[in-house]
Amino acid sequence: MTTIHFQTRQACNREFWTPAGLAEGYSLGEFVTEWCQAPIGLPVVLSGPGLPAFGGYIDANMEDGSALWIRDETWSRRLIHRTDGYAVRAVNHWHTMQSPKV
Repeated sequence: MTTIHFQTRQACNREFWTPAGLAEGYSLGEFVTEWCQAPIGLPVVLSGPGLPAFGGYIDANMEDGSALWIRDETWSRRLIHRTDGYAVRAVNHWHTMQSPKV
């Protein structure tokens, strides 16, 4: 069952993020400011001054809001600390007019 969920989320991840950035039909939504309350599975883009931007899904968050685990475009799991300097923004999918709840 975990494998099926993994494959489904991986396919969705590659839909909105490409090596060139956001795919057509997607846009940046609200900033995710309360990392401890960020919904698991939320599609996000992370960026910051002098930092490489990347897209992925929130895979887990720390209860104190100090860090997020992100599944990135290569489906690697990355630990991002709030002190790393990344801003986290939700991704909107305009083909279906879905705006994620942050």
